[in-house]
Amino acid sequence: MAAATTETPVAYDVAIVGQGPAGLAAQEVLVEYGLTTVIFGPWQVVRKFDWAGMADTPFMTELQDVYRNCPGSGDEVRHKVTTIRPLEDGNGFTLVDQEQAARTARCVVVASGTTPRSLFGDNPQFTHCVFTKIQDLTEALVNKFHITLVIVAAAIVPTLLLVERLVRHYGTGSKIIVSTTTKFEPSMVLDRVRADSNVDLREETVLTSLVTDEEKQADVRAVTLKAETGDSEETRVNCDYVLTLLGTFPNTAYLKELDVALGDKKQVLTDDHYCTPVSGVFAAGSVRQSPCDLIEAMHQGRCAAKQAISYVEALRRRKP
Repeated sequence: MAAATTETPVAYDVAIVGQGPAGLAAQEVLVEYGLTTVIFGPWQVVRKFDWAGMADTPFMTELQDVYRNCPGSGDEVRHKVTTIRPLEDGNGFTLVDQEQAARTARCVVVASGTTPRSLFGDNPQFTHCVFTKIQDLTEALVNKFHITLVIVAAAIVPTLLLVERLVRHYGTGSKIIVSTTTKFEPSMVLDRVRADSNVDLREETVLTSLVTDEEKQADVRAVTLKAETGDSEETRVNCDYVLTLLGTFPNTAYLKELDVALGDKKQVLTDDHYCTPVSGVFAAGSVRQSPCDLIEAMHQGRCAAKQAISYVEALRRRKP
């Protein structure tokens, strides 16, 4: 007589990877329904958006309501996920976080968003003076004025709006140099920025190197810029800080042990119901579709949560 298969105990109904708009919206739906959840990722999404000047908008109010409601009673918040693997019996998943703590769940909602691209990789040497996130830069500049900042960014209107805001905040004693590989499209905001003597726009240029302090190699003293076309020489620009805003790519490295399909931009591929090819794994937000604005991300998070509810209920019905 064959031995009965022992089912692996599972701690949670649903694991949510990501605490951005999609993940928080999914959490809200799941908690309201009564499922147990564990949510992974940095718990700071509302602070991120506040600096961008959106705190008083209707969708920020909605997101803050979601934030206050999560996590639900009895649920758990963990650090970022490093690995997800299926349980041996196929009845759930194990998620391992940065502290090597493991949690099990019946199904997973992937809402891990995107990571900023950087010219310098993840080199921790320059973490105090080279940034890829606006909120990290602004935190470093608290109570600091009269700075010289180099921004390496895409030539789009939001970059110019950011420059305007920085100039207003840090006063006339500061200097902001913007380097882009293309040209800005004509606009009223471009005219305003160009008229500001504190801003130096360098279109069709590339950043070629960081110049560090001879004694303190972690301190950036300057950057070198070069025209993208022609045989022009490199130009040295002295600066205190560097901000790179070069777009993002989906956070999917932790999915390598699952047979989740990825697109040409490394986004998680799903059907129209937010289901991946792996049974019990759903995806929502910018990890699935980029660009994905805040409202759309919250909508997708709620839809993915509803699919997770249906999945868990189907598992419960199959139990004897």
